[in-house]
Amino acid sequence: MTCGDSWLSDNPPEVIWEPVQVEPSATDPDHPLVRIMLESRPDAKPPSAVTALPAISDLRFYSNLNGVPGVIFGPGDLRRVYLPDEYVSLDEVIDAALTLCKTIIRWTHSG
Repeated sequence: MTCGDSWLSDNPPEVIWEPVQVEPSATDPDHPLVRIMLESRPDAKPPSAVTALPAISDLRFYSNLNGVPGVIFGPGDLRRVYLPDEYVSLDEVIDAALTLCKTIIRWTHSG
């Protein structure tokens, strides 16, 4: 198979799969940051559960190396991500933005 580029034809790229192994991180569901974020949601109804994200995130750098608590939060439904028809409603984006703003204000003025 040729690609129209003589150098690439003579030097085809090689893909090497190396699974990523990283240490997980977790913030206690009873941590004040988690509580403040949950209370800052526009509907203020308790969620059915606080769950773990079964994926890699940069939160591990902050929490594992520096002891900084964190929460992975955003609009949408995890069951819809990475699908051909993935979407987030505008209402969900607005609610998430309001939640983040209220959380930041309450977290930085608590204590």
